Amino acid sequence: MADLESSQVSDFYRGKNLFLTGGTGFLGKSFIEKILRSCPDVGNIYMLCRGKKGKSPEERMSALFSEQLFDQVRTENPKSLSKVIPLIGDVLDTNLGLSEDDEQTIINNVNIMIHSAATIRFDDHIKVSLQLNVGGTVKMVELARKVKNLISFVHVSTAYANCNLSDIEEVFYEMGKEYDPLKLLELCEWMDEDVMDSMTATLLRDRPNTYCLTKAISEAYLFQYAQDLPLGIFRPSIIGASWQEPAPGWIDNYNGPSGLFIAVGKGVLRILEGDVHKVADIIPIDYCVNMLICITWYTSIITKQVQQPLIYHCTSGSKKPYTWFQLGTLLLEFFQSKEPYNEVFRRPNVNFCHQPG
Repeated sequence: MADLESSQVSDFYRGKNLFLTGGTGFLGKSFIEKILRSCPDVGNIYMLCRGKKGKSPEERMSALFSEQLFDQVRTENPKSLSKVIPLIGDVLDTNLGLSEDDEQTIINNVNIMIHSAATIRFDDHIKVSLQLNVGGTVKMVELARKVKNLISFVHVSTAYANCNLSDIEEVFYEMGKEYDPLKLLELCEWMDEDVMDSMTATLLRDRPNTYCLTKAISEAYLFQYAQDLPLGIFRPSIIGASWQEPAPGWIDNYNGPSGLFIAVGKGVLRILEGDVHKVADIIPIDYCVNMLICITWYTSIITKQVQQPLIYHCTSGSKKPYTWFQLGTLLLEFFQSKEPYNEVFRRPNVNFCHQPG
């Protein structure tokens, strides 16, 4: 996947217009960079974008393209950045908050839709998670039905949507009637937050948090109401630093494992609660981006040949299992001997505390 320029995947994207949510997130912006760099003949990339932290969508685009991630694109093909067009909106708003003109632009011009926007906070209130993760999916599907020349719709889920199961395959797992997506969204419209909060434990059951739960409910909605679309579902595990692209080890956030690694390296974090024998299923961001690009292409081909939408896992645990004990040992070797930080709080060390239950 390092060179797509002469491949059938690159040919697929030639002249195609995309609509993307979550484009300023870690996965979304990495996807945009890879497409611009390796599929230079792609059409426009319309990106749902809201003002954030006092910045307009245009200001956010300017800040995004000035990041290190886009260094190669700015150097080799700076004009391609003009293909990324922000559309003001918000997944929480009716009709994604799109203006009539912007909606018509999508309806008349877009060929590919990728829904990556989500709240990834594990401790979000159940109402917030439902409205963002499930409600956003519903609105994307409603818009997709209007698009005149849609050939591929890819929903970014998570490998942990069904983490309550011991073995997870690339299939959809049915949920009970109490998890009806539309009824749960209706509850969000009128039910008091405190009442919904009291329901959370019942809804979670054996899932650990509202993120995993609402991602599973989003999949349930897609399989109940969107199987007529050219649909593919992408389930990555924990997304970490890059393997090769845009540079080895590149990452620009403290989310997920990267924050833990830095805290361990600085000697701030020394005890973690968890089972050292469990697999740390971390997948490089460039693996995820390449797979997402290919899934979008393949979905356009395979849709009419299958009875149900296909689900794709992007995980490492089944092929190259790496436990938290092994990872912790590697971290200590790295931070103590090979590449220690200049300024640390204490000598790096880490231990796991596991309470069976």
